[in-house]
Parts: sequence; structure tokens; C-alpha cells
Amino acid sequence: MPEKKYDSEPDAPLSLSAFRHPGIIEFGWRGPDLGLQQIRHRAAGPVWRQLRQRLAEIVDIAGRLPGPEGQAALVDEIKNLGSLLYHNLVPDKVKELIAASARGLHLFLDWQTAAIPWEFLWDGRRFLAQAAPLTRQISLFRSAMAPATRARNVLVVADSAQGQLPAAEDEARAIMALYEKHGVPADLIGEDARRSELLALVASHGIVHYAGHQDTESSRPGWRCADGLFSGRHFSALDRVPKLLFSNSCGGARLSPSSLAYAVLERGVGSFVGPVWKVPDHAARDMALNFHRALLEGETLARALFKVRRRQSGQAAWAGYVIYAPPEIGLRDLL
Repeated sequence: MPEKKYDSEPDAPLSLSAFRHPGIIEFGWRGPDLGLQQIRHRAAGPVWRQLRQRLAEIVDIAGRLPGPEGQAALVDEIKNLGSLLYHNLVPDKVKELIAASARGLHLFLDWQTAAIPWEFLWDGRRFLAQAAPLTRQISLFRSAMAPATRARNVLVVADSAQGQLPAAEDEARAIMALYEKHGVPADLIGEDARRSELLALVASHGIVHYAGHQDTESSRPGWRCADGLFSGRHFSALDRVPKLLFSNSCGGARLSPSSLAYAVLERGVGSFVGPVWKVPDHAARDMALNFHRALLEGETLARALFKVRRRQSGQAAWAGYVIYAPPEIGLRDLL
């Protein structure tokens, strides 16, 4: 197993909370004396409405899976929204803290601020998530958290959508081969699996990676199985949960009370990665392969995704991915 990096470095990522109250966002952080410091920043209703409208437009454009020229235009749209967020939702003191934190940023969010695409805050020169590692943690009502499995293995689930997503099956086989090459036991199942079978397998694997289609049109979005959708209702029935789940599917990390992503976090999965909008098949495959490769090379989850975001800076796909995880977690903590 690769050695963990960065343990000897005394500085740590900036931990910043952002919670919404009527008309404001309250930011909090620990100062040099470890005392909690807070600042309240006005966030008027018109700004939130403009944010939702612009974000919906970006999700719509991304959903059309544009070609190279369209990708460049999409990146410009993301910059415009990132600039709007940076100048209207982030107070000057927080901007200073972020700029001074070369080791990255760990965000503690609530249900409303988790909808903000912090990853593409744009300061005029660079995106926040491409300047340093950025991770999230959300405060949910976790009334029925399940313990993490102690299994040291990997499950890869492939759904090619009956041949419509050929790169998904390639992605699944390549990820399985990566872990087996490093001596990590790995299992692969396809879209012919039944929900009961998937339920048992997810509960008995330390890392779960899903490559395929997620039905987001259903009232209960989920992964496709031979006998229906594996939704948040099924995930909530797990008696053990994986330590890392990568849901590489259209809108796999989009949060709503009925979403699979919500159930994953509510049930207590400690590390969760996925896109919040539709990502081109081959771009999604490259994101996943490079992420797992970096993880196996000894990077933390935070830095693994950061490296991928930097590597794919010419495309828009990286901006759709979010990660909910402690910033220091690496492969040794997962297996």
C-alpha cells in the first residue's frame, strides 16, 4: 500500500464554515489562538435568485454535452458565475483567508450553502478549486447513521446504459485493474445485478465506484439494476456503509431530500465524490481513472481530485465534481 503524504507538514487546510440565515451568510473559522471567529455577510434575495438562474443555465448547457467550442463557452459561463459569487457572497476578510491558505480549503456547509458551487469561485485569475484542494462537509440530520464497513476491498459497478455509455464499462474495468495491480481485491458487477445483490455488495466493500447512468427523472433517482432503481431508500437500508463512494453518474452528487446522494451522506458515508450535472462519457471516465490513479500513488482524496481538476482545466467537466470528505483522508484510511 502506498505511503500517506503530507503527515509531517504542520500547516493544514483552512476550515471555513458557511451557513445561511435570512438575508445573510455567516462565515466562521478558527483564528491563530484557536478561538472561533465569525463574520456575517449580507446575501440579499436578488443575488440568490440570480445565482439559481445562472446555475440552472450552466447545468442546462452542460446537459447538452457540447463539443470543444461549446466547452470553451461553458468555461466562460462558469467564470462569469464564479465572479458573481466571489464579489457578492464572499466578504473581504474571507477572501484574504482563502488567498493565504496554500494548503487548501475545507468547507462546513448547511443544506442551502451546499447548493452554492464554491468550486468555481473566480477571482479574476483562477478558479478556487484549481488553486488549491477543496473539500466539503455538510451538516445533515443524520438520525440513522450506519457504521463503516471494515472490509479492505473495492467494488466497481458498471452500467453502460445498454451500450449508450461505452466508456462507462471501459472505466469500470480499468479501475478494477488498477486496484488489482496494487494488490487490492476488487469485484466488478454489471447492470444485470439485482437490487438485493447490490445492497449486500455495497455493504461489504470499503470502496465503491459506480460508473454509469443515474435516472434523475424519477421521483427517487438512483442507479439502474435489473429489477429497478437502486435509490436512496435502498441505500438507507444498509447496515454497513463503504468508507468511500464515487458515484460517477449524471447528477450523481446532486443533493435533494429524495436523491441517492442525500441518502449516502445521511447514512454516514465519510467520503463521497461525484458530479452535480451531466458530464460527457469520456470526460467522466478520465476524471475517475486519474482520481483513482492519484489515490493509489499516495495522494489524499483532496489532492487526488485537485490534481485531476488541474489536469482537465481546459474542459468544463472538472467544475461539475464535488467531494465531501475530511481533507487528510488517504487510501490507508480507507482500506
